Amino acid sequence: MTGLLLMGLLIGMRHALEADHVAALVSLGRSNYSVGYNIRQGVVWGLGHSITLFLFGSGAILIGSAMPQRLAAGLECAVGIMLILLGADLLRRLVVERVHFDLPDPAGAGSRSQAGSQDHRPAEAFPVRALLVGLMHGMAGSAALIVLTLQRVDSPLAAMLYILLFGIGSMFGMALVSAIIAFPLRRLENRPAWLGKGFRLVVGSATTLLGLTVVYQSHVALMIT
Repeated sequence: MTGLLLMGLLIGMRHALEADHVAALVSLGRSNYSVGYNIRQGVVWGLGHSITLFLFGSGAILIGSAMPQRLAAGLECAVGIMLILLGADLLRRLVVERVHFDLPDPAGAGSRSQAGSQDHRPAEAFPVRALLVGLMHGMAGSAALIVLTLQRVDSPLAAMLYILLFGIGSMFGMALVSAIIAFPLRRLENRPAWLGKGFRLVVGSATTLLGLTVVYQSHVALMIT
């Protein structure tokens, strides 16, 4: 039993490395926030992910029923749409920054303001967006986890512990991914502007493309169920 629960923890950590999770987290990251805040975003994402995994998974195990395939495909589609919105928002901010940069700067006021903003960091409020994204990912991932748990564990209590440890593992995994992402993001703040913008362009485009792929795949799944 201990080995099985440990496996749930390790699989949860690996689960955090899936492409849609990493894409969402990179899209949420900000170079003008501290490394600690970006890591906290990953932890909060993992918390939201774990909450919905545990609620949906435990509920399904207690009633002895897996999630309907159409509902699972619909949730996956919602995750794809969310990724598209995250990627599009990142690209939108790039355009807004570009337009702001190209506007006339009367009496050099903009340059003074820009120079003054170098030392200013946004207030680091609770990362609500990361929590909401994690909640959505958890709902979409619960169907596969329920099937996996029911295959491995017979006791409802052990199954719920397995899901709980899986969720904790995903929190550790996302914290690690956030740390890996946060340091280069922070370094980009002190690099030429084109480098940071190029990185965000790649991330925004890749996240949008991944979201479109997820939507297409979930649509196909809905058509055949």
